[in-house]
Amino acid sequence: MEGIPVIAICDTDTNPDKITYPIPANDDAAKAVELILQALVSLPTKEKKAPVAEDVEEKPKKTAKPKADKVTKKVAKTELKKTVKKKK
Repeated sequence: MEGIPVIAICDTDTNPDKITYPIPANDDAAKAVELILQALVSLPTKEKKAPVAEDVEEKPKKTAKPKADKVTKKVAKTELKKTVKKKK
């Protein structure tokens, strides 16, 4: 196809002669393909973003609750056991 730029992941078994923008990488590894796609999606584009209506309010982002680590949980269990023993 003449005139259409082609971006492709080229492994060692690929002929890159007809590819406009070859990306040398392992095309069989899902992690490699995922990394390349993330990089391509995050590239700046010439397209303009759709304008956001002024009367639309953004929803507040939910903040994640901090997770207690194993040490904190163990200390809490120990303190709870001590409290229960004292009450008996």
